[in-house]
Amino acid sequence: MAYQFKDSDEIKGEIFNFDHIGDTIQGTLVEKTLIARTKYNKPCWLYRLLIEDGTIMGIWGRPLIDPTMKHIKLGQLVEFRFIAEQPSPKGSPLKVIKVFADPNVVNEEWLKSKEEEDMRENMAEPQSPLAGSSVAPHIATTQAGVNVETIPLAPAPAPAPAPAPAPAPAPAPAMPNTPTEKLNLIGDLAKIKLGVTDPSATPDEIMKITGLGWLQNNYDEIIRKLEIMPDK
Repeated sequence: MAYQFKDSDEIKGEIFNFDHIGDTIQGTLVEKTLIARTKYNKPCWLYRLLIEDGTIMGIWGRPLIDPTMKHIKLGQLVEFRFIAEQPSPKGSPLKVIKVFADPNVVNEEWLKSKEEEDMRENMAEPQSPLAGSSVAPHIATTQAGVNVETIPLAPAPAPAPAPAPAPAPAPAPAMPNTPTEKLNLIGDLAKIKLGVTDPSATPDEIMKITGLGWLQNNYDEIIRKLEIMPDK
């Protein structure tokens, strides 16, 4: 039976192929996605770069570059170079591709626009009208006039006490605003909920547990899923 792909499985943008030694591509790292099912029937990383002309290009992950890419953050300028080929027991030569990046060389314009986009998304999230408020029932009572000559002398029963107001729901903890704050919170939750102490292993462990890609757009949902998990 053929696998039924979902709309979310669509690979957008073009894929850069390293066909000849010397092929090079440089751009801003804007996305890291772990593709769970590929034509080789195994997971594979896909890195997306925003290149100078505004095009988004994809680069498939490889065993030689994936460990390096774990340490490169979104927004950094990164370059891939096809420098050599080596013999491989599988027949086809192994392509040696090196990664070049400097943590201080980033695309400030893209980072600013991404942070503003994340803030707009946070502000657009609906808030419960009862969150953080105290809702207490207010009961108005009236008593009609009575002719005392027509009733027994026994005292009238006291009215039943009004029920105690229900406690107000506890307000949900505030979601961090900036991507950096969210990453810090995700790191803290990974230690508490997953027992992950190595920051470089955090993305892989979280994607395995939550099923979400390591994207800024998923940070809020990752935090929500981690918060409801039991502590290690």
